[in-house]
Amino acid sequence: MSRTSAGLVPTRYFPSGCVGDATPSVQVWIDWDVPVYVGTAYFTMRRRNLTTAFRYDDVYLARPDAVPVDPHLPLVQGAHRVDGLPGTFRDSSPA
Repeated sequence: MSRTSAGLVPTRYFPSGCVGDATPSVQVWIDWDVPVYVGTAYFTMRRRNLTTAFRYDDVYLARPDAVPVDPHLPLVQGAHRVDGLPGTFRDSSPA
């Protein structure tokens, strides 16, 4: 799958209103000298409330030049859960 200019790569597509345990997600890349994989965001909709879970890649976290993709997503291991869309994803999503 090709990267978009915003650096977000859809890993799966689920039509609006999908049911079951399917979770839409995007891979996040930074375009430095070479594309660098940052991590994956997972989106869950429950009772009309969106939650975003983001997990940084361990290789990215080990880089001395790693930067957080959003102020609400600090550079630490494990999944970060945020109500709604963090600003980085909101800025990259269609209007």
